[in-house]
Amino acid sequence: MIASIRSYRATSFLMQPLAVGSCQPCQARSVMALMAGAPEPSKPKRPITTRYPIAAAAVAALRRRGGIHRAPAKATQRVALHALPSAGTGKALGRIGDTGWFPADCALAVGKTDLVAAVNGEVAIFNRSGKRLGAETLNAFFGSVRGGLAAFDPRAVFDPHSERFFVIAVARSDEGAPRQSMVLIAVSKTAAARDGFDVYGLDASEAGGARLGTLWADFPTLGIDSRGLYIGLNMFPWDKDTFGWARVLAFRKEDVLRGEFSGGNFSRLKDPDGTASFTIFPCRTFGDPPKQYLVSTQIKDSGVSRKLVLWTISWDRRGQPSLDSRAVGVLSYHWPPEGEQPDGSAIDSGDVRLGDAVCRSGLVHACFTSAQGGRAAVQWVQIDAASGKVRQQGVLGDESLSLAYPSLQPNEDGTLKLCCTAVGPDLPLSIAVAERQVTDPDGGFGAVRLAVAGKGSQQEKGQRWGDYTGMAADPADPKTCLAHAPLNRSGKLWETRVIRV
Repeated sequence: MIASIRSYRATSFLMQPLAVGSCQPCQARSVMALMAGAPEPSKPKRPITTRYPIAAAAVAALRRRGGIHRAPAKATQRVALHALPSAGTGKALGRIGDTGWFPADCALAVGKTDLVAAVNGEVAIFNRSGKRLGAETLNAFFGSVRGGLAAFDPRAVFDPHSERFFVIAVARSDEGAPRQSMVLIAVSKTAAARDGFDVYGLDASEAGGARLGTLWADFPTLGIDSRGLYIGLNMFPWDKDTFGWARVLAFRKEDVLRGEFSGGNFSRLKDPDGTASFTIFPCRTFGDPPKQYLVSTQIKDSGVSRKLVLWTISWDRRGQPSLDSRAVGVLSYHWPPEGEQPDGSAIDSGDVRLGDAVCRSGLVHACFTSAQGGRAAVQWVQIDAASGKVRQQGVLGDESLSLAYPSLQPNEDGTLKLCCTAVGPDLPLSIAVAERQVTDPDGGFGAVRLAVAGKGSQQEKGQRWGDYTGMAADPADPKTCLAHAPLNRSGKLWETRVIRV
């Protein structure tokens, strides 16, 4: 059932970059040499934001209610975990070791000749055989434009329309320093990432009035279509222990390719029912549909919701964007409980914010972490883009495993592939994948498979994990895609793998 539509007119802008520069990661020294010589904190972490569009007491209650669920319970869809062969599907095409940042936050873009993998603390370029061509710390990658701010939360995409890589991150000043927040954008010079990037730094601060003061940007999301580049942001006030609002930036892509940033700023966004929006995710869009689609979940005091929000951006003849939203009824979803590690300790499963969104062949595909049968699970939905009606949906859950931080990629032939993290009493934090065939029944998925196994139990203070994995289509092979996700290496150390799925 579709609720009423809420519409927004953009605040038009021409954002002048605070700084412009370039980066040649394939000419860099090794990452370890860069980290050793760079003035970075010995144990840097991305800013921790545990604030939501609901009361802090409600969030605390949801976390207490979640806890660790050790008793096996029947899941909505029981899945058996199967080991993948050591070659072929699941073969590593790249890896990034622990950078000292936490959590990893895995991003991936796949071009015709190169792969770009990014985490908190590093951007690496590989060829299609998995050979590392070059790398920079994330701060060094944006070093010419970030103005000394700490960069975090990278995202990446390869645009098949312009044949360019786009890498973004956000940056902010440390506590006690002059307050500044930036969106960092890198655009490859050619279709090959190895040829270098033009990089730009844009002011992301917003005024929140007397009640909130100045706000800074967190948890960017990235999408693209034939017309534009789209970035979603969660905005937080510096001085208040509360959430500000969700925000979407829509840039005309032809301008971005010239180093200009004009388009629309949609701020203080609300869902159709009037509640504050949170983590709006623009689609990676294939083909040339008339609109760009974005998706978000809802955060409720009860921890339970039954609706997603489908957003659309339309461009008029003057190049000005407008934004509409409507609620889409889905299976109820619940705040996920913590996962249980082999040593019995808890690991964070995140929340119900959207994990990924892709539009292909007239269908919007989205996924996020939910809860089923007392465990964290992966919920997915397929929405008809034109009508806004659910085509099919489902939940991947298991009696003994917690599945979280999903990403997905629909292929040209109609198959749908998914990547997530998996953990349980007998399984260290690992990478898992699943595949839905066109012939599967509605809502059905194939078995969840173990792609790369982790080791030991994560001992980072606060037991954080995630915050996201990344998937990308392979422009050279329409039947496959690639994924980038973290696994536990030992103790407080993590590493990531890029795998073919």
